[in-house]
Amino acid sequence: MVKIDNYQKLQNLTGISKKANNIYFGESLIKMIREERVFFVIIKKSASANFFKMISQKCFHYNIPLYSVDENIDLDKATGMFNVNALGFKKNQLSKKILEILQEVGLYEQ
Repeated sequence: MVKIDNYQKLQNLTGISKKANNIYFGESLIKMIREERVFFVIIKKSASANFFKMISQKCFHYNIPLYSVDENIDLDKATGMFNVNALGFKKNQLSKKILEILQEVGLYEQ
């Protein structure tokens, strides 16, 4: 039996969330942060400084947890899209599980 590490679990659950239409990205992410319909946000550490600053300020202003991830978690591969720098998750059981794994891995709120 193959043991799946937490990074792989995060990628798998993110992909399932995408298929279930439980994530926001791009312009809709910013809109949903403003409407406070996002449970938490994951952003790549390699995102541009301006984008990182914009998302982090919006999350701080609307009191939404923000987690920055390194290259161990490939958001592009998980979502099946190209150049994904940030994802916002709707509040549901799947998102709660992703949040638990993020905290297990040692990624904490920014």
